[in-house]
Amino acid sequence: MTTVTMTGVDGQFWDLTDPTSPVQLVGGLGGLHLPASTSRWQTTARQSGRRWKDAVTDSRQFTMRVMVGDPAPPFRTGEAWRELDTRVWDNLRQDEAATLTVNGNRTLDFRLDDDNEMDFAKDPALSGKAVYDIACIADRPEWKGPPQSTVFSFASTPGADYYNGSSLGPPFVISAPALGRAAYVSNPGDLPTYPVWTITGGASAVRVGVGDRVITIPFAIQPGQKVIIDTAAATITSGYGDNLWQYMGSTVVDFAPLPPGDTLPIAIGMDSPSAEAQIQVDLVPLYRRAW
Repeated sequence: MTTVTMTGVDGQFWDLTDPTSPVQLVGGLGGLHLPASTSRWQTTARQSGRRWKDAVTDSRQFTMRVMVGDPAPPFRTGEAWRELDTRVWDNLRQDEAATLTVNGNRTLDFRLDDDNEMDFAKDPALSGKAVYDIACIADRPEWKGPPQSTVFSFASTPGADYYNGSSLGPPFVISAPALGRAAYVSNPGDLPTYPVWTITGGASAVRVGVGDRVITIPFAIQPGQKVIIDTAAATITSGYGDNLWQYMGSTVVDFAPLPPGDTLPIAIGMDSPSAEAQIQVDLVPLYRRAW
């Protein structure tokens, strides 16, 4: 059985598929399958027909029909029902995102679009029930899977050089001279995703990247200090959030995503690593569908 839960902007939680819940889905839910996209085509006078160039994925728009009210007696009515109804609408906003979770695994952040011009035929506080067709919009149409994290520690002596390509598990150790060596992570999603690299010093030089798209940190990182490269946000900051772009000089920075797949090669390495030196790779798998 598919389960759908909703976490509101204030943290209020409802299981929308629990038949005992006072806030539950009735009549299904849109937005679970493929997002809408627009293909772009190229035509020329030299060739008949048209050639596909690429596709742009639109924001995800969907409607969920939700009943607010106790499904079994004692039914809340009057002020008690209005308090329940207010909690629901206080947790659906346009300026902040609520979250849907399907089967406890994949999540979608969404905003309130409108209430489809809801018109009450009679006061719902009298019956203690109202059914709303709530129009929603997700800025980013992808469903997100559980975060994945891999830590690579750097030994001070050669010989401890192993990694098994798993995206979860204990730290993997790379030998100190391995500045140009490749290690492996996995992206179980359907789509490319942009990783966050967290570098913990000390090291005199650091190199991270995907395939041959590499970012080199051209300055020394002291023991215990951190450099965080967020490739989705295109930022390089310290562990305290300070912008470090001014220290990058003329170094070319290529914020590369990780494609979907298992045992993906990544470039990681450090020169002169200290005992606590490590590189952590964090990613959120992205999916086109809710399952």
